[in-house]
Amino acid sequence: MTLRRSTWTIPSLVVVASAVGLACSSTGPKLSPGSLAGSYTLAMVAFVNSSGSFSSSPPQASGVLKLTKSTYKVLAESDTGLKGVPDTLASDSGTYVVRGSILVETSATGQSADTATASLRANNDTLDLNVTAPASAVASYVWVRTQ
Repeated sequence: MTLRRSTWTIPSLVVVASAVGLACSSTGPKLSPGSLAGSYTLAMVAFVNSSGSFSSSPPQASGVLKLTKSTYKVLAESDTGLKGVPDTLASDSGTYVVRGSILVETSATGQSADTATASLRANNDTLDLNVTAPASAVASYVWVRTQ
């Protein structure tokens, strides 16, 4: 899941504690493809890059993340206000694997592979992701399960 930029890409999955002052729950359910499968809507997005930083939530930001036991599809949009950063933050699909609390995504569209630290909150309806590689910026999202 790669964030698109005018001349470079950054990852799309997320929650960055240092960027937005949130702490990911370490007491949530164990991650597995089955526990992650479902549809999610965007609750919050934040990132930091060389152009600056921003955070946003609906209605200024919108997005949908769909996960099966092995595939993902994501679309996230927001007015970042950052130079050179388009409104479409993430638009990608592909496959993923879970390794402990790490998700490794491989884009079907030829974008770079991403690695993200993930956690489900104890109520199992909120997915926090912190993309850690490739890192030309730090991107964060909080996704709320809709089904």
